[in-house]
Amino acid sequence: MSRDGGTYVARPETYEQVREVVSLANRMGFTLTPAGTRSHTIGPPRRADVVLSTLELRG
Repeated sequence: MSRDGGTYVARPETYEQVREVVSLANRMGFTLTPAGTRSHTIGPPRRADVVLSTLELRG
């Protein structure tokens, strides 16, 4: 996970890592939004503490 300005960006490569990111964000009380590419979030635009990029997921 890296920090981009005021938002963390998670780039998991496996579905297990996705589960870990979602679980950690939930425990920390962070808002999370998925993103299909580096520049497009999924759903309406909103502020999020964590952007969960699906760019690196395969299979």
